[in-house]
Amino acid sequence: MDIQEDISEREEMLDENLDIDTFGLNKLLDDIAGQWRKGEKSIRAHPVSNVLSTDTKVNNSLQTSLVGLDALINCLDDIIDTENLTDEEKITYTANVAFSIPQIMKGSNEVDESYQIFSNYWTDIFQIPVVEERLNKKIENSKSKQKAIEAALKSYEYRARDIDIFTRIGYQLTEPDLPKDQLIDDLRTYRARELLVKDIKDIERDKKDNDPTPIIKILDNENYRNSLIEEIYEKMSYESEQEYQEILEYMEPNLQEALGNSSYIQIKEKNL
Repeated sequence: MDIQEDISEREEMLDENLDIDTFGLNKLLDDIAGQWRKGEKSIRAHPVSNVLSTDTKVNNSLQTSLVGLDALINCLDDIIDTENLTDEEKITYTANVAFSIPQIMKGSNEVDESYQIFSNYWTDIFQIPVVEERLNKKIENSKSKQKAIEAALKSYEYRARDIDIFTRIGYQLTEPDLPKDQLIDDLRTYRARELLVKDIKDIERDKKDNDPTPIIKILDNENYRNSLIEEIYEKMSYESEQEYQEILEYMEPNLQEALGNSSYIQIKEKNL
């Protein structure tokens, strides 16, 4: 199957689970090309390795693969954030780089599962900008506290899918005695909480860069107090009672510390 048709079908399936139109990646993928440089920062690999280590031995090659994958994704993020290109051009270039990986894998039947994992992952995460933008508008225009919470939760839950490939590859290579779907959901919860706290820490920079997040939209809406952020965080709850839950909770960034250290939030609270 032609890669554009393949991605188009994946987007159609994704559309069925979202009340938001997807980006149209298949139209951008006219050429599969690109190269990337190495990165250092690891964000998603660490919690996945720690969780898997509670049930099975995580070898060095797996850790190296996950950290390398983190470096690649961070590199792609850097391109999107820093290149002097239009938004569509940024996504076009990075999508071509990203989809070159599963396209190469597709040539071998032995790695068909990995091809499916990568293709689904890239299809999901390249929707993040449009999903976030449209849900931000719902928060901005909402006069209902519940509607604002729902939109923010959807945004963070969708953005948290960027950890999925680490979970799926780690699970595929180690085959732990853990329910896969539950593991995916719990690591998404961890990642969503991490992203929310990161957005709090980055408020000043994001406002300067005109990069609105759900946190900024909530704080800029005069109908809502800062306590709404804590309510959103608490609704991001783990569904399981697995041993690894304690590890994830231990690794979570400190929400109260982030709230207390944000001068923007402190000023907003005083003015209410």
